[in-house]
Amino acid sequence: MMRTLWTLLVIVLALSPFISAPPAPAAEEKIDVVATLLPYRDMARMIGDGRVSVELLLPPGASPHTWEPRAGDMIRLEEARLLIVTGGGFEPWLTEMVPHKVRMVQAVDQPLAHPHEHGRHHGREGLGDLEQDPHIWLDFERDIEICERIFEAMTKISPKDKPLFQQGRDRCRERFNQLHLQYKRGLKNCRSRTLVVAGHAAFGRVAKKYGLDQEALDGLSPDALPSPARMAQLVDLVKSRGIKAIFFESSVSPRLAKTLSAETGAKILTLSTGAVLTGNEFKWGVDFLSLMEENLEKISMGLSCHP
Repeated sequence: MMRTLWTLLVIVLALSPFISAPPAPAAEEKIDVVATLLPYRDMARMIGDGRVSVELLLPPGASPHTWEPRAGDMIRLEEARLLIVTGGGFEPWLTEMVPHKVRMVQAVDQPLAHPHEHGRHHGREGLGDLEQDPHIWLDFERDIEICERIFEAMTKISPKDKPLFQQGRDRCRERFNQLHLQYKRGLKNCRSRTLVVAGHAAFGRVAKKYGLDQEALDGLSPDALPSPARMAQLVDLVKSRGIKAIFFESSVSPRLAKTLSAETGAKILTLSTGAVLTGNEFKWGVDFLSLMEENLEKISMGLSCHP
C-alpha cells in the first residue's frame, strides 16, 4: 500500500509541470470617462477611484473659451462612457459633435454667457452678470453639487459599484467643502478687499463668495482689449485706495499687468482659473485643488489678509 502511494506521488510530481493552472480572472474593464476641464477630471477620479479611467479633453495650455475638438478628440468621445462638461452653452460644439450613446454630466443647467458673445460690462459688479459667469468651477460650494451629479451618472453606468462611488463622492464633497472653508477663513480679515484683475473678469464668483470686489480691465471675454478710459479708471482706483497688488491670469500675457504696475507701483501676482494645466503643470501632476490653494495664498498675500 505504501509503495503504491509513493508511486502515485512520483507520477503526480512528474506531471505537475504539464498541468496548467486555472486561468486568472480577467481584470474588470474600467469605465472610460472624458472631462473637458481639469476640475471635472479631478472630481471624476476621486469619485470613481480605481474603477474609472479619466482623460482630460482639453490639452495643456488650451483656452476653454475658444477650444474646439479635432478628429482625434472625436475618437476619444466615441469611446467614452461618460462625458463631463460645463454646459449652459459654454461648449457650443456639444450639440453637434457628442455621440448620442455617451452619457453626459453638465455642471450647470442655466444658460451661461459665451465669452465671445458677451459684451463689455464695467462696474463694481465684477464686470458681468455673475449668474451667467461661465467660470462655474470657481464656486467651490457649487462644485460639491457637481460631485453629486457625477456620482449619480457613474452609479447609473455601473450600479454594482455604488458603494465604492459613494465613498468617492463623500471624499469629493469633503475636499471641496474644506477648500471653501479655507477661503472663508483666509479671506475674512484683509486690509484691502479689492481684487484688481489685469485682464478679463474671471474671478467674479470667488470675489462674491468671499466678500471681495473684483475690478477687472474687461468683461468675461479673454480676447477683448480694454479701453484707455478703463485703464485710466483702474490706475486711479489703485492709487486712491493704496492697493498693493494687482493680479493677472497665468495663462494670458502679462503685458497689461506690467502696464498697470508701472503706472501704480503695485506688485504683480498671478492667479489660475484652474480650467486647464500648463505643460509643466501637466508633467508635474498638478491638480485643481492645489492650484486653488496656491491662488488663496497669493490673494491673501496681495490683499494683506490675516487669519
